[in-house]
Amino acid sequence: MWTRSAERLVAAEPAAVRAAVTAVAARLWAGRATTVVDDGRVIVHAVGEVWVTWELAAATDHAGWTRLRLVHDEIDDDGGPAPELVVLLDLVGRELVEAIRP
Repeated sequence: MWTRSAERLVAAEPAAVRAAVTAVAARLWAGRATTVVDDGRVIVHAVGEVWVTWELAAATDHAGWTRLRLVHDEIDDDGGPAPELVVLLDLVGRELVEAIRP
């Protein structure tokens, strides 16, 4: 198994970040992903042989912020490029900006 991860501190409450993660995942993997776990703090999507885990936690050092960790697990490393996890985190950030626009 191959595991890669990325983490970001997001200037929004966990509930807003969770909604953004859900919206991004629905757009990216519409009809191709299965939600394996969704307990409010952890969301796991299975997309073929790839598992994408979103871990959300209130940031203890920044009130009102969320620590978002994204983990990509793949059964077989085909030698291709590593997934662009930072790009997925950027998409969540953009989703949050769009959600607060009037």
